[in-house]
Amino acid sequence: MFTFAPHDGGGGTGVFTCGYARQTIAFSAASSGATSNTGAVSFTASGANYGTVTHVGIFDAASSGNLLWHGAMTASKTVEDGDTITFAIGNVDLTLA
Repeated sequence: MFTFAPHDGGGGTGVFTCGYARQTIAFSAASSGATSNTGAVSFTASGANYGTVTHVGIFDAASSGNLLWHGAMTASKTVEDGDTITFAIGNVDLTLA
C-alpha cells in the first residue's frame, strides 16, 4: 500500500510502519487481460498510523523485489493505529494490456 502514488519505475511512498507487511494474494485466471483477487486480504496498523492510503502495488517478493503493477484505490482510506483495512474477494481488480 502507498500513501503517495508510485510510478512504473517504482517510487511512491510505501507504508512501512508498525504492523505492516506485504501479504500474499491469489488471483483468478485472467480473462481478456482482467483478473481479481480470489481471497480477502487484510492489513492491521499496530503501534502507529499508516496514514492515508491512496494506492496499491503488486510486488514479486515479500520485501524489496520488483513492482509488477500499481494503481489508485477507488477511495483513499485513513488507517490509524488499531484499524484494519481489508480488500474483499473480487475488490482488487487488475487489467493488463
